[in-house]
Amino acid sequence: MKFTNFSAMPTELALVYDAVQLFARALSDLDKTRAIEVLPLNCSKEQVWPLGATLVNYIKWVELYGFSGLVRFNACFNVEC
Repeated sequence: MKFTNFSAMPTELALVYDAVQLFARALSDLDKTRAIEVLPLNCSKEQVWPLGATLVNYIKWVELYGFSGLVRFNACFNVEC
């Protein structure tokens, strides 16, 4: 689907795009500070990714102007648009 008039983009599509961009930016910023190691997962065990909490902190600090406007999280980890 190609949009030439971004104001005609469905809201849901704009929000998904902005969410992916925010996650990608946080992951990229994290990767600049430490090596991200991909580990095998076992769904039968309760494992956490060692960098999971750090990634969440990066997500909390990222701000971007996406298709839906300014996207950021507040201190309670709620979306502010």
